[in-house]
Amino acid sequence: PGSGDDLVGDFMDGTDTLQIEGHSGGFGSLVIEDDGSDRLIIHDGGTIRLDGEAGLGLTSDDFMFV
Repeated sequence: PGSGDDLVGDFMDGTDTLQIEGHSGGFGSLVIEDDGSDRLIIHDGGTIRLDGEAGLGLTSDDFMFV
């Protein structure tokens, strides 16, 4: 909780993992939506913005919850 708003400028599908601390509910409770040309991931501690076309095929394998 309280992780704030983060920007990831170079996320690569299948290579990188997004770590979210203190999120309850796992992948299924994330809100993932387009915001202009970016991908926005909303969790109970803040947001993660993936810059540009990154993250178009996000799955649970792209996340680690701690």
